[in-house]
Amino acid sequence: FDTQVAPQLQQGAASAASEALSTAGAWGISVTQGGLHWATYKATTRRHGVFRLNMNEALTAPILKAVSVQWERAFLSGLQTTLDSLRDEVRAALDAFHASFTPALAD
Repeated sequence: FDTQVAPQLQQGAASAASEALSTAGAWGISVTQGGLHWATYKATTRRHGVFRLNMNEALTAPILKAVSVQWERAFLSGLQTTLDSLRDEVRAALDAFHASFTPALAD
């Protein structure tokens, strides 16, 4: 995680920070220029950034874009290795349990 995802997360955060003013500024321009109507803007901010659009998603999109590929690689490949290891450990523990339990049943 630290070597694959964390650097991309920091890059994405820096990108989101640099794009945040222009993203938010686009919502405040005139409706005729593609901005939000004042009532829609007010309704969205009163609903924690979610009404007709999701301001939170728009502001965090650069982070998700930067980290998504590395996140998938880190967790899918790492998860498979961890699950394989867990399977082997459980199988060994069950084999040891059966080996110790079988003589106890014979008594």
